[in-house]
Amino acid sequence: MTKLVQSVIAKMGQPLIWKMYKWYMARPRWYNYRGIRVRLLPTVFHPGWLISTKVLLEFLAKMDLVDKHFIELGAGSGLIALHAASMGAHVMATDINPHAIHALEESSLKNNIRLQVIQSDLFENIPIQIFDYIVINPPYFPREPKDYWELAFYCGEKFEYFHRLFNQIYPYINPPTSIYMILNEFCAVDTIKGIARQWRIELGLVHQETSCGEDQYIFRMFKIESNSGENTKTDNLEDS
Repeated sequence: MTKLVQSVIAKMGQPLIWKMYKWYMARPRWYNYRGIRVRLLPTVFHPGWLISTKVLLEFLAKMDLVDKHFIELGAGSGLIALHAASMGAHVMATDINPHAIHALEESSLKNNIRLQVIQSDLFENIPIQIFDYIVINPPYFPREPKDYWELAFYCGEKFEYFHRLFNQIYPYINPPTSIYMILNEFCAVDTIKGIARQWRIELGLVHQETSCGEDQYIFRMFKIESNSGENTKTDNLEDS
């Protein structure tokens, strides 16, 4: 996808752009990638629109996921989660959008791939457990989402999504868990990294590539030691 199209998507709040996007996604459809077919219902983000899903998927495809416990937070279409399951991982896929959950269940049956699907806002409905891998392709435009359509794009005017994410994910940043999140050049990357540090998390760059004219960055999360002198939020880490 060209930078021009990405620039258009960056302006999703504009009425005309929203009308175009909703018109395109108004009817259910199927999308194929790497031998996996995913069901797309209205309000569920199309993984072919942006390159980030494919970049993250190809990064994970190089790993040995057999018998690993894997969760995709905000799975959307579930393309990454389904691929991980096809590679032998024990997969949990979550999303706040009930339409995404329904579509994921359809996709699981269509591909004859087993995975656990849970409707959840981040870790809200996730039983406490140890994961080997946690992967996130987050919304990142700083506007307030008003519906399920917008939740796929907007993280809140003050990046509230990232504050909640880093707050809730902190207890999971321990061996053997590897946590990966993808961002790109159109994100406020420095702002997001700064928010992570407030919650005692460092985003370490582990992969960078330019694909379809976009610079993509995959970060791994690490804990910042409490004596490092960082200005951190240490209270209520278990709160949502």
